[in-house]
Amino acid sequence: AGAANYSGIPGNGTGGIGHSFSDRTMVAKPKPDAEFREGGKVIVKVTVNREGQIIKKSIKRSASDELSKIALKKIEEVRFSKSETAPPEQFGDITFVFKTRTR
Repeated sequence: AGAANYSGIPGNGTGGIGHSFSDRTMVAKPKPDAEFREGGKVIVKVTVNREGQIIKKSIKRSASDELSKIALKKIEEVRFSKSETAPPEQFGDITFVFKTRTR
């Protein structure tokens, strides 16, 4: 229950993380950092195995190199639900939306 809350792309205003896997839930994700020097969206193309581990990752689209580095670091904490019926390698996107510091 609640898995649908993590599907799709989060809105631009609040920051967050979303993914494009319709049949998997995100069982581990990074703690949300409050704000960053710059805001923007980073989309990371990932390959997930049946165990729910990300085995390959690459930047698909990014607002900046700095946000790309942050996203690649945060993605190390992401895990998906296991699925014995999934393909050995499943492909999808994880979207990070970073909120600009307001101070």
